[in-house]
Amino acid sequence: MKKSVKKVEHCPLCDASLNSFALCEVKKTGNMRLQYITCASCHSSLLQIDVEQESICTSIRMLTDLNKKDVDRFWNNTHIQENDILDIHELIQQPMSMQHLLYYKD
Repeated sequence: MKKSVKKVEHCPLCDASLNSFALCEVKKTGNMRLQYITCASCHSSLLQIDVEQESICTSIRMLTDLNKKDVDRFWNNTHIQENDILDIHELIQQPMSMQHLLYYKD
């Protein structure tokens, strides 16, 4: 018996139709695909991972505050580098650094 699962077709925040989403494929390897989705209505972002095995496709979507540039950077970096830690240490030593981080816009 084959079961059909209905895909989420609306934004989880504003309930806009999937037709109003901007979809960008970040990575595809073998049977896995990672996509970055932005709602055109409320501008919320989602990450979607699709994994296909035989005749089954599993999809996972989650809300994120990452932008497309962040997703690309995190996907391509396998781990945190030593210099990343030193850069953060130097940054938080500067006056007003936390305010700059909290209000940073890309």
